[in-house]
Amino acid sequence: MKDSRTGSYGVIALVLSFSLRATALASLAGDIGAGNGEAGDASAALPALAFLAAAALSRALMVAHWQTLPSARLGGVASGAGRPEAGARSFALISAVLVCMLLLLSPAGPAALLFALAFAALSAYGTTRLAEEKIGGHTGDTIGATQQAGEIVFLVALALAV
Repeated sequence: MKDSRTGSYGVIALVLSFSLRATALASLAGDIGAGNGEAGDASAALPALAFLAAAALSRALMVAHWQTLPSARLGGVASGAGRPEAGARSFALISAVLVCMLLLLSPAGPAALLFALAFAALSAYGTTRLAEEKIGGHTGDTIGATQQAGEIVFLVALALAV
């Protein structure tokens, strides 16, 4: 972002971003009350586990976006950082899915987890295609946008499915 000033659309995007995450986590926390409320209940940790899983997955989706597209600007920061190899992308995605399964399979269930994973992947795919269509590649901003979209969509989809 060459212009460091945050305009009204930037502020709206930040507020919406934080609001969606907070609402999804609050919804997941609200589902705790529906259980038996015991301290040992796996669902009691669901919001924290979902937050960790979303962080891991969204960063793997970021690597996939980065590896899929060429750099949009030859002199940009993302261009200077190089491009991950396909093996690094595969390792990031596989390990992130394993982390999500380890953290959320029991408290959220397989259907909810699969639903959230699918929608997060679709959001990353959409962000990648949009960047390719509009600017012909990735930049640091599109890599970050992919991460943010993946995290938010994962949390919202999980909250909807649980």
